[in-house]
Amino acid sequence: MPFFLDPMVWLFAAALLLALATYWRRRPRIGPWVLVVMMVALGSPALGNVWLSALERQQPLRACLASGANVTLVLGGGVDLRYPGLSAAERLSHESWRRALAAVQLVDSGSVLLLSGGGRASGEHRITEAAAMAALLSAHLPDGVTVLQEASSRNTFENAQLSAQLLRDAGLELDINLVTSAVHMPRARRVFEAAGFELCAHAVAPVAQPLVPWTAWLPQTSAYLKTYIAVRELIALGAYWALDRF
Repeated sequence: MPFFLDPMVWLFAAALLLALATYWRRRPRIGPWVLVVMMVALGSPALGNVWLSALERQQPLRACLASGANVTLVLGGGVDLRYPGLSAAERLSHESWRRALAAVQLVDSGSVLLLSGGGRASGEHRITEAAAMAALLSAHLPDGVTVLQEASSRNTFENAQLSAQLLRDAGLELDINLVTSAVHMPRARRVFEAAGFELCAHAVAPVAQPLVPWTAWLPQTSAYLKTYIAVRELIALGAYWALDRF
């Protein structure tokens, strides 16, 4: 979609005209200018990419292709609970879908794939992230791959704790390829290392764009989502640090 059709561009133009009108009428008001600055800071793709890059660039992308670990662990990134009539694989979030498929290149015959992620719904339509990822990958994995599911965790901390227990119960070492989104990897790596894992961090699904055009300084709808993702992850990092979870 052309940038000038984005509703946020028109709202920004209206806010800017309001701010300029107060100046031209010699009745300057700080409120409209604060609104303009906040819209650029939080809603421009140029700065949204800065917030995301601060997290994503901490790990190289797809770093574990040459890893010798026998266990690959994939963290779920959510399922869509709104459409119970869909198949398990169709209910995976886009983030979970990208994480799961990225793991295919890391496994071969004789290796172990651990899918970690519970679900929040209950009743007959309940589906876990682990089960949905397993359904998606059923036709893509090489023969001889052992698939394990950890389907009780509700957050990253529980992903690490319950996955460690499952691997120990199976007689496996805590030496893994850890697969998750690039923006999530800084927190996930710290949590898993604190739980006793030796890991190769295989970050996938980056959201930040390295190059942006001049129009990226105009507030746009997609940029608010990027800012939300970055702010949410930064808050989670602070909360995990305060709770001493890594």
